[in-house]
Amino acid sequence: MIVLSELAELLALSGEWTGTSSLWLDPAGPADVSQSIAEVSTILKQRFVRFDYAWAADKEHQEGSLVIGFHSKRKMVHAVWLDTWHVGDGWLVFQGTVEGGVVNVYGQYEVGKGPDWRWRLTIDPKDKESFKMLMYNITPWGKEGLAVDAAYTRVR
Repeated sequence: MIVLSELAELLALSGEWTGTSSLWLDPAGPADVSQSIAEVSTILKQRFVRFDYAWAADKEHQEGSLVIGFHSKRKMVHAVWLDTWHVGDGWLVFQGTVEGGVVNVYGQYEVGKGPDWRWRLTIDPKDKESFKMLMYNITPWGKEGLAVDAAYTRVR
């Protein structure tokens, strides 16, 4: 079994979690706050960490899944994200870094007419008993706005 030291903090998050998820459609507006649950597991001989989570948007149940790995030859984090609300029937592919256990990855998506927007996703393992998942929209001209702030504490 290969255990990637670059993802050690994420691997330590394996288990069940509960928390709250705050969603901003407008960074200046109020958040849509809901209860959230998550399950973190390692897959494929601990080469990847998988985050499965659920929350609500406008009181409607939503689900997401994020798989994170570390490309040892390229020395970078890569991830794939799927969810029922943000990406619908598609997925986003990310690349980025891990520093001090905090994963920070970037992907991009189409918004229709005009240039693509970027999406930044951060997993911050505060300690073995809590973590945050933060998501940011980045406009084509570089302005970044918080879109999701999900904070979790360990159930088991």
